[in-house]
Amino acid sequence: MAPKYKTAKERYEARLQSKRAHYQRNKTIEQAKSRTRWRTHRHFDSDVVTLFSTLDKLSDELGYKSGVPEARIVQSRVSAVLQRIDDEGWTLLRPELDDAVIALLGLHERATKLYETAQQLGCKSVAGYHLLLKQSRELVDLMGRRLVVEREVISIIDDRGVEAYDQAMLTDSLSWHWQKL
Repeated sequence: MAPKYKTAKERYEARLQSKRAHYQRNKTIEQAKSRTRWRTHRHFDSDVVTLFSTLDKLSDELGYKSGVPEARIVQSRVSAVLQRIDDEGWTLLRPELDDAVIALLGLHERATKLYETAQQLGCKSVAGYHLLLKQSRELVDLMGRRLVVEREVISIIDDRGVEAYDQAMLTDSLSWHWQKL
């Protein structure tokens, strides 16, 4: 059987392409691993590194993507919900949105516990503590805003219908429109 690649350069280029493809498929996981290595290299306390790992997992479960503005993520979520309402109908999608709110409440509770745990570390002077405290507080706030958006979708559509929500989007009168895309 003939070799797949004829030269060492072809093998090298194929390997690089394979690595890039793997990284793109697993970008969020690879970024989390990189942050963990960085935190360990910076001599963060092992408790802080563990809490940061939990913070990364919660951010991932929320659907947060590093470098993507929050408003763009929210707009994408809302657009997908509105499209599904058009396709499937509000009565079929409403229970799913209730489940999404319950899931967000669970994530919010876990993030709040993480923040409280980070605050308890405050009695120690550990490397990375202030960064952990700041980022866990930001995650709690982010989850709170996402809950407001989910509840707002349900409330407006329940009370006034999809057209009212569309109109609110057009007039920038929704809670998340103040954020920059």
